[in-house]
Amino acid sequence: MRISINWLKEFIDISLSNEEISNKLTMLGLEAEEVYDTSSLGDIIIGEIKNVIKHPNADKLNLCKVYDGQKILPVVCGAPNVEVGQKIAFAPVGSILPGNFKINEAKIRGEISQGMICSEKEVSISDEHDGIMVLDVNASPGETFINYLNNYLGAMELDITPNRPDCFSHLGVARDLAAKLNVDIHTPSYDKRSFSKNIAKNMIDISFENPDDCPRYIAGIVKNVKVGPSPDWLKLKLESTGQRSINNVVDISNLVLLEMGQPSHIFDYDKLDSKKILIRRANKNEKIKTLDEESRVLSATNLLITNGKKPIAIAGIMG
Repeated sequence: MRISINWLKEFIDISLSNEEISNKLTMLGLEAEEVYDTSSLGDIIIGEIKNVIKHPNADKLNLCKVYDGQKILPVVCGAPNVEVGQKIAFAPVGSILPGNFKINEAKIRGEISQGMICSEKEVSISDEHDGIMVLDVNASPGETFINYLNNYLGAMELDITPNRPDCFSHLGVARDLAAKLNVDIHTPSYDKRSFSKNIAKNMIDISFENPDDCPRYIAGIVKNVKVGPSPDWLKLKLESTGQRSINNVVDISNLVLLEMGQPSHIFDYDKLDSKKILIRRANKNEKIKTLDEESRVLSATNLLITNGKKPIAIAGIMG
């Protein structure tokens, strides 16, 4: 499990270095190691995109003006998501990227390019390479990318044994660490919203094949939901744990799991095909197509959320 250092610090006040936190967690039985190897990222800095226009000689390229903290440089970029005002990972001329790739000044279709705006793959954050890596709005141009990683994306990979499900969340890990350090833990407070029990009760019927497998399942109906991109703060939180942003609805479900350890899944009510939820064991060799477009073969050890007939989620794991 990957945890974000900054996220952890929302629950406990600590001034320990990442290495010290890692050592403390390991002593607690939560074997930890830092995720990012920053040894090959020393030349990369934070830049800010000041201007974007279309390349006069190439339909799929843009001419960008990038501020590196001291001066503004021309950069040719082919990423589709480049926009004015973005803070980005910038590799200036002369820098060496992971894989021993050196950045040189170049003329691309007749236009000078003095550096490269990096994708996540180019800075070894993930395999994402379809667009540039957009950083937090508070990142400072000229700051080293290594410093940014430590401040915003500092993370640790924890090897948690199955008998410690209480630590499968940031709040759970913070609770253990707070006890180890003898410091207070700040439990999160959430806005309370009024709701009507009758709405969900009248719109969805929940049943269990075997209550021993799942003694409790809670469903609610949320109306007038607008599905769209998540805000930057939510994208950054997920990114810090190695998660990819999907949309605001899916991302909130993942946020709750990562913060509190409570799995949830959000279904489109109009696409359920029936107004029933049946929790049951999978049949041998039963199949489900999950959100990642993978077709998965199931066994009787899998617990399913179904619409009364076909599976719509693997309970607590994936929809």
